[in-house]
Amino acid sequence: MNRAFSISLAALLMVAPSWSNHANAGPPANKSSKATTEVKAQSKVILVASINKVKDLKKQINLVRESRPVDEELVFYYSQRILIFTNQVEAVHRNVADAIKKHPSWALPYLVEADIAELEFREEDQAKYLQKALAVQPLCMNAVFKLAEMKRHTGHPTEAEAILQKALEALPRTPQNILSRREVLKELANLQKDLRDLSGAIATLEEAYALNTKDALTSSKLAEVYLLAEKYQQAKAVCDQAIKDKYEDTSIYYWRAQAYFKLKKLKEAEQDLDRYLGPAFKKPNASLMHTISVESKIRKALDLRAKIYEQTGRKELARAERAHLDALQKETYENTLFRSGK
Repeated sequence: MNRAFSISLAALLMVAPSWSNHANAGPPANKSSKATTEVKAQSKVILVASINKVKDLKKQINLVRESRPVDEELVFYYSQRILIFTNQVEAVHRNVADAIKKHPSWALPYLVEADIAELEFREEDQAKYLQKALAVQPLCMNAVFKLAEMKRHTGHPTEAEAILQKALEALPRTPQNILSRREVLKELANLQKDLRDLSGAIATLEEAYALNTKDALTSSKLAEVYLLAEKYQQAKAVCDQAIKDKYEDTSIYYWRAQAYFKLKKLKEAEQDLDRYLGPAFKKPNASLMHTISVESKIRKALDLRAKIYEQTGRKELARAERAHLDALQKETYENTLFRSGK
């Protein structure tokens, strides 16, 4: 196995797609063209799972086999991941070629090749295989997201946006596609936010929010873009509703604290920061500071709490919090120099 492949093997195997409402990849040969259209209108909804062991991949295969009808395409995909994990890449290439011949309507064989290309840092090949997967199944969401991400991170945001918009337009507005629509909308909003198109990101996330899928991440993202657009009351309202609905995501308290702070409700902001940070950070905590990245929400929450301490006259608490934050930044900087060998 070459060095590039071995370096990034673990990274790929940390995420693996599974699908709900998974339709057959292509219609049986004896079905009508109308049935073909209906089948291809179905989308595959990605659920990310931490799968980094062969036994976990085998469990996924067993789960798929227990479903009716059995999705042989998905079984094939997980089976090839096991071969990748056990360093049988040449066998995977042969199996993929055979699967493409036998099942020309399957998209997942191309995703297998795209995975290998990603591991070997062959970006052009990865993009080529993702495009082939989409040519077979335009609503293969894993391919949509991966290709859009590639375009986004290689300096082609307008192409990434076009990929997501095309998928969104192709998705029927039906109950079985609601999760796919939500995920595409969230990815599109991320891109719009990066491009500083806040009005576009707000409109996109409001559409995702209106799907009413009780998704805490959608609420958090909408609150965030409201804050960026200085719509503080709207941000607070979204957070209030998420808390009322008892979403299991404490970051909603972080976003509401930001809204409260902008609305000059410092007591309420501090209370929400305490809820978000939890007992471990009730006071400045030196033993935990080294585990926090400089750009994390936890660090930003600590910084905001220090500002509240300063504005409410608690200078000693503010100084202690600032000292820990400064130490964190220095440690992060030194670690970066150490790892880079400078």
